[in-house]
Amino acid sequence: DGGSVKINASNNISVDGRVTDSLEDGSARSVPTSISSGIGPGIKGNAGIIDITTKSLSVTNSAQVGAVIQGEGNGGSVKINASDTLSIDGRVDGLSLTGEKQSFPSSIATEIEPTGKGNGGNVEITAKNLSLTNGGKISSSQVAEGQTGGNIILNVKDVLSLRGGSFISSQATGEASGGNIKIDAKDGF
Repeated sequence: DGGSVKINASNNISVDGRVTDSLEDGSARSVPTSISSGIGPGIKGNAGIIDITTKSLSVTNSAQVGAVIQGEGNGGSVKINASDTLSIDGRVDGLSLTGEKQSFPSSIATEIEPTGKGNGGNVEITAKNLSLTNGGKISSSQVAEGQTGGNIILNVKDVLSLRGGSFISSQATGEASGGNIKIDAKDGF
């Protein structure tokens, strides 16, 4: 199984940026700054849980917080409790693992990749304020046939704002089922 990540911070956490690495064969790949748990291709086991408690969390400039399954097993959940603000901002253009140009959004996500097989983990966020801007996203995706994607549960005590092409989505492809999205925002969008 993948390991769990538990972070308790009394003030602020910042997850920022993406770098491009040059590989020995002369190719390059773009790698995000991230907090993650996952299972790689060909591996059997469940991804661990990411559990973050903090005053404020910012995920910016294509950084990622997430649980990913590329092997065989169930996806891990992402649980975030921010007593003040959670902000997800920005996207950066870079190179995919195959060397193709791609735009990478800042994100909080659970994913079952095409090589994966298993049910997706949930994204559960509790925050006073939740802000998604400039292409930032919260998502749960499932591509494994006959499997179910994770749910997205948002509890926002004050304001939830989405601007500049940002989105919240649960998606599935082929014979997979997507998860549900539940939003409880006191002062709305």
